[in-house]
Amino acid sequence: MNRKGFIGFEDDNYYYLIMNAAFSEVVKLSKEMGESFSIGKNSLIQQLVDDGIMVVKGKRNTTTVRVTDDRQMSVAVLDKSKMFADMEVSQIRQ
Repeated sequence: MNRKGFIGFEDDNYYYLIMNAAFSEVVKLSKEMGESFSIGKNSLIQQLVDDGIMVVKGKRNTTTVRVTDDRQMSVAVLDKSKMFADMEVSQIRQ
């Protein structure tokens, strides 16, 4: 599964992100917009944990999910309801 720009999966409640790929895409998008993304990946992960957006299990920031019968993947799980808690639904769907 090496699709260019692929950063993870989603369902109704969660985003399942491949953090290295997702972070690289954020940095790339920031550069394209003429901005610099100055926070490092580990600091970003810690902020997501501190804000309750990233679902953690014990000391692990990633969860292993089965993507096919014989393949598993380690992903960061982000709770959609926590990400958009401060926004009205009309703002999210613009």
